[in-house]
Amino acid sequence: MASPVELIPLAGSVYVIPGNPNVGVITCGPRAVLIDTGGDRDRGRALLRALTAAGLELAAVALTHSHADHMGGCAYLVQETGVPVYAPDRETAFVEHPLYESSMLLSGAAPWKEMSGKFLLATPVPVSGRLSEGRASLGGLEVTVYSLPGHSMGSIGLGFGEVLFAGDAVFAPEVLQKFAIPYNVDMRQLLESHAKIRSLPHTVVVPGHGDPASPEIADANRDAAAGTIQRVLDAVAQGDASSDTIVARVCDAVETSIPNPAIYYLYHAGALACLSYLFEQGLVKTAISGNRVVWVRCEK
Repeated sequence: MASPVELIPLAGSVYVIPGNPNVGVITCGPRAVLIDTGGDRDRGRALLRALTAAGLELAAVALTHSHADHMGGCAYLVQETGVPVYAPDRETAFVEHPLYESSMLLSGAAPWKEMSGKFLLATPVPVSGRLSEGRASLGGLEVTVYSLPGHSMGSIGLGFGEVLFAGDAVFAPEVLQKFAIPYNVDMRQLLESHAKIRSLPHTVVVPGHGDPASPEIADANRDAAAGTIQRVLDAVAQGDASSDTIVARVCDAVETSIPNPAIYYLYHAGALACLSYLFEQGLVKTAISGNRVVWVRCEK
């Protein structure tokens, strides 16, 4: 059953529809642009009903990134309205071919059933336009596109007036606490995106998950990322540290149990992102031990 939807005003003609994830709405007269679309067909249907009830006509959809929970409602909206869909330039292939996203978690292997649910594998949609840093026209509305990679390879934020829709470049602090190892792909870029958000001329930041906040939300995310990186480094320092062992040690350290294979592979990817960052910082290195890749703390 679709979650109830409500357009919450943020500033001027900008609204948010709270959810997991949040959906942005930018309006100009009767036209509306959606920022992300929720996770499935039911959410897409509920979004369209909410716009219709508010006297709004859907003019365009813009995706902050290609993850299934942010684009899963898109196929329904395209089917019902023919709305153009805009996606980050570097993630267009994942929007049009979501199988790539799930396969990427598995070192390129074809996903099995447990890795093919709607949480990881969205319905593909055609992309009408690619978004990169700078100004963009979406359904006749002018927005500013910001490159905010790190959570995914090509994540973007969209700014309009006082509001920045940051996608999953940031999470509300209470959401960050739910994950032993938050899913990210590039920790250096993520930290740079946090710093960038603090410098932008927007006073309201809408995270992908959690309540809108001030730009200081980026500081909490920076600190959380640094904490995750340190926990991964601590796990390496215990020795005999394969990536599987590192994931288990970090989860044990924060007293978290992994509930299913999908969450395991998301944590595993997040741990590898931290290890890649630590490698580039000269703090860890790889070795082969017992026909396994293990991570070793570098001598100071």
